Amino acid sequence: MSLLIKNATLLSGKQSDILLEGNKIAKMGRSIASSAGEKIDASGKIALPGFINTHTHAAMSLMRGSAEDMQLADWLATVRKEEQKLTPKHIRAGSALACLEMIKGGTTCFSDMYFHMDEVAAAVEESGMRAVLGYGMVDLGGEKKRASELSIAENFIKEWHGKAEGRITASSAPHSLYL
Repeated sequence: MSLLIKNATLLSGKQSDILLEGNKIAKMGRSIASSAGEKIDASGKIALPGFINTHTHAAMSLMRGSAEDMQLADWLATVRKEEQKLTPKHIRAGSALACLEMIKGGTTCFSDMYFHMDEVAAAVEESGMRAVLGYGMVDLGGEKKRASELSIAENFIKEWHGKAEGRITASSAPHSLYL
């Protein structure tokens, strides 16, 4: 598939055509001649690079509005109760919703840590976005819990790193302390 975007204004203020071949920018410049399958006249519009959201918990889109205007301790207590109700299906649906909302706003890549990360990764794969994803390891409960958390994280990385045509980077994501 090829797409020619004509007469776009770049961040520099210069006018340019942009030729896309597949998912790559093939050429930029003035008056590109092309037999592109699709053409868009971008006169009066700005062409921006995709935005990157560097801190998300995509599935939490389902909890939007449930813990507004709270101090951190109260917010955490409320959110933890809500999170206990979430199933893998909820995580998938909330992540898919977040992906759609990010795409609509111009975000093409995001970083996410949560639980049931296989579901988040599947939503990313379906969306066409790029993501850096990590299982949110929480070290609460001693050696057995620690070993379990590490195992889940390692398995997620083995399963998903480089998947979705290289759009998914799987990483470790140890949770921070609350001080």
